[in-house]
Amino acid sequence: MPLFETVIGGIAASVFDGAIKMGRYTAKEIRGSYSEVEYTQRLMAAAKAYVDNYANRHCQIKIMPGLMKEPRELVSIYTDVKILDNRSIWAFLGLEQLESAYREKGSRKFGPSEAKRLNGMAVANAKQFLMVLGGPGIGKSTFLRKIGLEALKKDGALKKECIPVFLELKKFREETINIQQKFVEEFEVCRFPAAEAFVTSALEQGKLLVLFDGLDEVPSKNLNQVIEKIEDFVDMHSQNAAGTEKQNSFVASCRIAAYRSSFRRFTDVTISEFDDEQIQQFIDRWFGSDEDQDLGTAKKYFNLLNQDDYKATKELAQTPLLLDFYAWCMTGSSFCQMSVARYMARHSTLF
Repeated sequence: MPLFETVIGGIAASVFDGAIKMGRYTAKEIRGSYSEVEYTQRLMAAAKAYVDNYANRHCQIKIMPGLMKEPRELVSIYTDVKILDNRSIWAFLGLEQLESAYREKGSRKFGPSEAKRLNGMAVANAKQFLMVLGGPGIGKSTFLRKIGLEALKKDGALKKECIPVFLELKKFREETINIQQKFVEEFEVCRFPAAEAFVTSALEQGKLLVLFDGLDEVPSKNLNQVIEKIEDFVDMHSQNAAGTEKQNSFVASCRIAAYRSSFRRFTDVTISEFDDEQIQQFIDRWFGSDEDQDLGTAKKYFNLLNQDDYKATKELAQTPLLLDFYAWCMTGSSFCQMSVARYMARHSTLF
């Protein structure tokens, strides 16, 4: 993403200017021995490096490493997420509830069919504190990455003036956890000038979007400590120093089966499985090349999914990760395609 299409450079500059004006830091502490021109050049270079780093680390999709040779860009296949209202959370509470729902509906699909579905990005815009829940492979991490990507864009779908910081909670393995230091490291790797001062000032001015991904992946021995640290951190930085409406935002994700502690400030929402519209959107984007469009590949495979013989496969395709697998196999070798076809035929009568 070209730097001129992002907002990070302007936000970073305003954060440092604000810190100096408020007397939090001196100009020398921020700029060092560099001239104003050299400092600006360094800051813009660091901003570009941060954008590139986010895109390279968090916006490349690669399923089944070792088999899929090249990753796909997130923006090329991303399908709009739909969020279930709070009444739908009951469907994930335990095995007994899941079994009961399955027997009543004769379908493996989660959540009541009448549940209202909301646009995921609209929900992210409306909430300062958001806990994204869902089953395995439903797209929780992908949604968080997309939220951060939209925050970086000048005219992105996320209408918040903030810089995203994406943290994988599974990496929180230390006995002593310092969340703010993790942020500093994210900016230091991109050679941000005065990275520690920048993070402190950005938090004070309410300019960060914090994305805590994978609470369920935290090592069990550290889980209670991580939850406590996150809650304390959020409480400390829930508004800027002036107490105005410009505030840091926080989004976390967790498998719903592992979610046992409701963060006090967070609104809990559940990602819905794909409906027909989303499945078609995903397939259209996956097979979006000029060659595939000429051959009508997307239409061919979407029609295949809608045949009665492949009812079970269609239900599996409601989970984004399994739809990824299906699309990749259809793109792959004839052997892989034959294997998927045999799997579909074998399992289509089991549901």
